[in-house]
This record gives sequence, structure tokens and C-alpha cells, in this order.
Amino acid sequence: QQGSMFPNAVPSKRRTRAEADRQALMRNKSNSEHAVLFEAVNVVIHMGRLVSPPITRMAANKLGSFVSAKEYANIRYLGLETMSRMATDPEIVSQLEKTTRVIIDQLQDSDISIRRQALNLLYAICNRENWREIVDELIEVLRNSDALLQEELVLKIAILAEQNAQDFQWYIDQVFKMLESAPDAVSADVWYRLVQYVVGFNEGTSETERDTLQAYAAQKALTAISQSHPHDTLVQLSAYLIGEFACRLRTEVASPQRILQQLHEHFPRVKSQSKALMLVAYAKLLSQEPEALRYQVLGIFEDLKDSQDIELQQRATELYALAADEAQMEDVLQSMPPFSETVQANNPLIRRLKYNTTYNRAATRTQLEAAAKSEGGMYKSSGTRQSNASAAGGSPVKVPGGRDSPRSDSSSGSSSGSGSESESESSDDASAAPTARSLWKMLCIRDEGSFFESTALSLAVRQEYRGAHGRMQIAWLNRGSRPITNIRVHIAEAPFLAIKASGAPTDLEPGGRQVHMLEMECREPFLQPPRYMVQFSVPGKSEPVTLPLMLPAIMTKFMAPAQLAPAEFLQHWEATGGPRETQNAGPASCEAREFAGQLSQGFNMHVVEHVPTHTHGAGVFNAMAQVQGGAPQRMAVACMVRLEGSEANRTTRIVVRAQHPQVSQLLTQILSSYLIQAQ
Repeated sequence: QQGSMFPNAVPSKRRTRAEADRQALMRNKSNSEHAVLFEAVNVVIHMGRLVSPPITRMAANKLGSFVSAKEYANIRYLGLETMSRMATDPEIVSQLEKTTRVIIDQLQDSDISIRRQALNLLYAICNRENWREIVDELIEVLRNSDALLQEELVLKIAILAEQNAQDFQWYIDQVFKMLESAPDAVSADVWYRLVQYVVGFNEGTSETERDTLQAYAAQKALTAISQSHPHDTLVQLSAYLIGEFACRLRTEVASPQRILQQLHEHFPRVKSQSKALMLVAYAKLLSQEPEALRYQVLGIFEDLKDSQDIELQQRATELYALAADEAQMEDVLQSMPPFSETVQANNPLIRRLKYNTTYNRAATRTQLEAAAKSEGGMYKSSGTRQSNASAAGGSPVKVPGGRDSPRSDSSSGSSSGSGSESESESSDDASAAPTARSLWKMLCIRDEGSFFESTALSLAVRQEYRGAHGRMQIAWLNRGSRPITNIRVHIAEAPFLAIKASGAPTDLEPGGRQVHMLEMECREPFLQPPRYMVQFSVPGKSEPVTLPLMLPAIMTKFMAPAQLAPAEFLQHWEATGGPRETQNAGPASCEAREFAGQLSQGFNMHVVEHVPTHTHGAGVFNAMAQVQGGAPQRMAVACMVRLEGSEANRTTRIVVRAQHPQVSQLLTQILSSYLIQAQ
């Protein structure tokens, strides 16, 4: 019987190996063919208009077939990237427009890098002929997009809608649609740009057209707040529009009392910033209809004069006093005048749109070089390689002078102390991917990016901070072919940072993704943020994988710029000294001309003065101090920074003065970790 089995088994095994060899040969042949074709297209792009139009059309069509290759994600990505370089020539864009539908389909891909590349390419090829189709499709994608892409989608939709809209009522509709689809991704500068267009500019529109547009915007805002629970951002925009332009509405549409009632219904549940805007809207409504609204509006101000929120209390008191003099109130709260042509030409959304080589490779070389200069080299990686244990989740960068800095040796790699599982998970791509340490350090000075990368798991972070509060979204993605199970996430408790987290993922199928939401409240100054401990199992591994990560929520995330004139800065600087001053000096890790970009973009400070000899910055550190037996009290600590750079001996000197000595010391240590080389 054994003799009859083996003759059957051996040929079967040989056939299996032969088939595998043939498949490998076909894959290699396919890769070789694609490599040759890509190089041929690169030659066409390099030669530009020297190439005959038929060959250019052929190259564009070939790229379209690459983007349509469902089996090969890498081919799709390279096709999109090559298309983006071809799109820099306006005469070739018309050829790429034929593949618009194929590019739009890539926005549904499971790989976020492909989705980003497709979005960037659509932005590049959008013009007067196809803008309506592209904007409508992007709005639809926004409804179902994940949090990692929503903010970029909103930014580009807003820019394209403004640049191409011939009817600005349509532009208003698009902004309100974005607020309905992804309100968390619509930042203040997006909706305030809409306000600028509704207020109007000195040139371009007649007074009649402006009045019609303002009435339409006010009606749109009134409809928005008629919902039962509109989002905070929608309430802010609606309050601004109603306060400015409710006078454009006919009384039969809504009476002043009804408008005030509809708006004030949402006051108890919105955040403090929204309430502040609403109070100004109430005052403007009162200045427009003093007889109809005096009793209701003054009653609201009277109630808030004893509010525990200091900002609301002050604003209500000031507005109540202003309302006592109708002539003065009318003068102070008069309608916004039209903006200048300079404001119209300088769109802040375009300035905010950054082209980063890691996450936005669909940029031209000129744009990448401009971005590198504007960002002051702050996001440059040191390029240093760490051990596989560190790549799997090793320690964040140690801030000089910091305490309780986590270890980066192998003992932190796994729960058993060996670190073997973490090493095996990341060994495949540790040589190509940034280490967890460098990713963490980058996230501490930027709003979004990669948090952890391995062949099995990808973590990406998007974060937003206002005052003492922050919100962080950690997107989990299973990049492997095996399920990830028994996921456990532990966030260490810390007295300085209160964290409220939604349910973390427990299992992820191949290609599966889930977002872990964190709400944070800063309570006191701190140096090292809490740990984000991750543990999970992968089939075939005997031990669970442990990643000792750290949240990129450092103290400077809770800073806000303080607008000071140079003379005011010097006055406060001289008044603050002694134990409230901290200094540090050492070998420079960057040039002095980069100081301004680092203070404003990385550490959320206002650049007061930037000259060759020094740079001055000012900011406010925000926290909600816990008072025993009472409600939390808002703590705002004024901070001033002086940076001095010497090109002769390549040194940097940091001087920090703050109202709170501990804030001064910690801020100096954080700045030193980025501006002074570790010794």
C-alpha cells in the first residue's frame, strides 16, 4: 500500500513546485515589463514638448491602464505619481482628463497612500471644464471618507469651489455640505473664507449682488440652526452670518425674536468658543432691532455676568455696558466693510496647503522645494537607524533633562522581556521605514502623520488642539494578510493630562481599519506625555507583540500664539525675570534663519520679531487647573522666547521667560530637544 501511495505523491509535489516557479517567473516578467514602460514614460515627461503628440497621448493612455490595474497596488500608486508629474505641463492635462473617472475610482481604494495620490492628482488636473464633476465627486467621497483624509479633502474642495465657482450661492452650498458631511474637518479658516466672500470685496461685485448673496447666506444659516443638534462649527458659522446679515432677511421669513430664539436654543450645549461668537451675534442683532430684542438680549447678558467661564463673563459684561449707549453700540457693531483686493488675492487656504514629500508625493519639484523652505527643515529626519525593537515601537526621543524617559533596549520590546516578537514583526521593513522614535518626534510638531509602521500594522495620527483641550484620532490599519487579534490598548493615567478614550479595536481582519478616538484636557505643565501601550496577537506567533508607544501630545500642543507688537514684547520681557527665566545653549541643530518657522509651525507661538541676530516669540500655555472642592479653573500662562544663533561657532542660545517658573523650565527643555544637538 505504501508503494502505491508514494508514486502518486511525488509527481503531485513536483507539479506544485513547477507551478509555483512558473508563477514566480510570470510575476518577475510582469515587474520587468512595467519597469521598462515606466522608464519610457519618464523619458516622455523629461523631453516634454520635444516629443510628438501621438507618443504623449500613448504615454497618457498607458498610465491610465496602470491606474486601472486592480491586482497591483504598487503599479496603481506609481501610475498616479507619474501622472502627477505629467500634469505639470498644461498641454498634457487634456490627455489626462480622459482618465478622470479612473482617478476618481481610486479615492475608494483601501490604501490611504493611493487615496492621497488620487486626490492630489485630481486637484492638479482640475480646470474650468471639469471642475464641477470633480468637486461634486469629492463631496460624495467626503461623506464616507475616513478621518485621515477628510481635512485634506475639505481644504481642496474649498479651494477648487472658490477658484471655479461662477455663482457664489453654489459656493455657499458646498461649504454647508462639507459641514454636514465632515464638520470636524472644517476648520475656522475654511468657513471664515466663506464669510469674506459673503461680506464682499471692494471690486468684483455690485451692491445689489452683494445684498442678494448676504440674504442667501443668512437664510442658509437660519435653516442650518433649525436642526435639533447642529455641530459646533456649523453653529459658529451660522452665528456669524446671522449676526452680520439677519437684517437682509424679510420679516415675513423670520421675525427678529424668532431668529434670536432659534440661535439661543443651542447655547447651553455648545463649547465656550461658540458661545463667545453667539454673544457677539446677539449684540449685533440687538443693534439692528433695539426695540424688538432689548429685553431678551440684555437678559442673556445679565445672566452671564456671573458665569464661571471667565471669557464669557467678561464678554457679557462688556456687551451689557455697551448696550447702554445705543449710538456707541451702533458705531462699534456696525456691519463689516468689504475686504480689500489684497485679501481676495491672498487665499489663506492655499498658503496652508503644504506639499510634504512623505504624504503628498503628487507635488511638483518647485512646490516641494518651496515647502522645504517654508517649513524650515523642521521635519527632516536624522536618518539614524535603530534596532528592530525600536522600529517595532521603541522609545520616543528623550527630551534633554526629562525624567522617566523610557528605555529603548530589547527589554521593552515585548511583555516577556525578550523583544523577539516585536523584532520579527518589523524586521521586514525596519531598514526602509522611519523608526517609531523619529515618527513620534515629527508628530510632536505637526498635526498628522504616521505613528507606527510595520509589515503587519500601520498606525496614523490626526490631532487638533484648542486651548487646554485636544482631540486625537489614531487610525489602525491591518496591512498584512493575516488577521490581528486580541488587541489591547492601555493608556497610562497621568495627573497632568485627563484622557477620555473611545473603544479601541479588538480585532482587525486583513485590510481592516478602525479609528481610536481620544479626548484630552491639559491640567498642569508636563514634560513626558502618557504611554500608549499596544499588545496584539498574529497567527503563527507564539508570543503577543507589544509596542510601548507614547502619545505625541507634548506641552507645546496646548500653546496658543499671543499677538504682541515688538514694543509690547520688550515691556513684558523686562517685567518678567529672576526665577521665571530659564536658559540653555549648545551646538545648533539648525540655522538661525529657520527659527521663525519652527516657533510658529512647530511650537504654536507668534513670531514677534525675526532678524539675523535673534528671534522673539510669544505664546500662552493653556490648562484647566484642578481646584480641590471646586470647579476646574482655566490657567493661562504667558510665555516669551528669545532665540539667538551664532553662525560663526554654530551655537544656539534659548532664553525663556514665563509667568510660571515650571512652564519656563519645561518649555526650555522641549525647545532644546529640537534646536540644540544632544551631547
